[in-house]
Amino acid sequence: MASLQNGSQEVKQPIVYVSKETHCSVKRLADVHNLKCVEIKTRIGNASMDAQDLEEALLNEENRSQPALVVPTIGTTMSGAIDDITEITRTLKKLEF
Repeated sequence: MASLQNGSQEVKQPIVYVSKETHCSVKRLADVHNLKCVEIKTRIGNASMDAQDLEEALLNEENRSQPALVVPTIGTTMSGAIDDITEITRTLKKLEF
């Protein structure tokens, strides 16, 4: 597992969660910082992040032990996708992230 040192404490690096519609620069930035990046499915119709798929990814045993860094998309060039921040927040609170 990736981690950073903060004095005498070990600080775990977050897993980055993005929708499939996110700008490629977000994925590149995660890669540059050696952060695991998980693509979340989008909804048919408005291409926003699928909260159910986000929940399943967060509950994945492999991901559960690390902090989550959810990067919502607020408008895209091709689809105009806007992720529902309220729904994302509700999912994170429900799972106690």
